[in-house]
Amino acid sequence: MPVDPEIRALLERLDAQGSLPLVRETAAESREHYRLLALARRSSPGTIVPMRAVETSELSDPGGSIGLRSFVPVNDQGNCVITYLHGGGWVLGDLDTHDAICRRAAEATGAVVVAVDYRLAPEHPHPGPLDSVMLALRWSASQHPGRRHAVMGDSAGASLAAAAAIRGQRRRWPLTECPSAPVPGHRSEHEHALHVAEWQRVLPDQGRHGMVLLPLFAITGA
Repeated sequence: MPVDPEIRALLERLDAQGSLPLVRETAAESREHYRLLALARRSSPGTIVPMRAVETSELSDPGGSIGLRSFVPVNDQGNCVITYLHGGGWVLGDLDTHDAICRRAAEATGAVVVAVDYRLAPEHPHPGPLDSVMLALRWSASQHPGRRHAVMGDSAGASLAAAAAIRGQRRRWPLTECPSAPVPGHRSEHEHALHVAEWQRVLPDQGRHGMVLLPLFAITGA
């Protein structure tokens, strides 16, 4: 089967940049490579959206500290906070790789966006990442009382957002789940290629926690 022309062009561009293979031998090497690619895209003119305020915090967690970064847009409407969960196959990504995306999300929605540097596999397999996300959601709500609270993410982060909404619903938390909300200008070119072989790192004991890790099945009953 021939490769789609757009996909072929993307692969050729990545190869010419020396970006392939996207997934490296170890998780640490893959993270560093992913980070370099993300930061290189941020260096393009006009990619950094100015904010009224950007603050970095740290949340204590039994599995280690959780980094948080709050983005307050210039056009903050004062009525909503979005907890944002980055993509990266549950193994890659951090506050810096998705800084530009969070800025655009804050500007587009007029809401405060709180990015979460949740725990990553394989060091922290499921449900470790989701547990750290739930702690971050509590922190977001406590820091922004009176605002509506949404949870949002891209790629693996979207799956975590849906799972967090399901868990939050079971605990009767007032959460709105918007895992695939579009962010203007966000192109996840590297996400699909990086999202291939991470399942065993995330869920070494397959079968446990399945309805939360695969929230679509919990929602649809499939």
